[in-house]
Amino acid sequence: MGLDPILGLVPGGGEILPSLTACFLLVDARRHGIPFKLLLKMSGNIILNALAGAIPLVGDVFSAWFKSNSRNYAMMQQFLDSHQGDQSGGSWGPLLFIAGTLIAVTLINIAIWLLFLTVISLLLSRFAS
Repeated sequence: MGLDPILGLVPGGGEILPSLTACFLLVDARRHGIPFKLLLKMSGNIILNALAGAIPLVGDVFSAWFKSNSRNYAMMQQFLDSHQGDQSGGSWGPLLFIAGTLIAVTLINIAIWLLFLTVISLLLSRFAS
């Protein structure tokens, strides 16, 4: 199952640590010369997992099922095992894209948690009235 769904249970940012780990895999993929198109797919998996994973409880179930890091690792290995897998590391462009992915994932998590806390606050104030 992995630690992603378990860490996702931590309120207020349990998705950020798995997202950081996922971005380290992207950096490693870039170092091995993974093409930008594949880095883009891998980043999409990370962002999708962060979006869904930031939803309390439902996101944790999604993370356990989706396994974005396992998917990304399999894509990277498939490329490295292919005849194209002996390329050298990419330029700085993909690395900047990876940093942008990390920033996007962090902002997504913060925004979803703020939205969640706002909804809880509104519900509690409605029941208190």
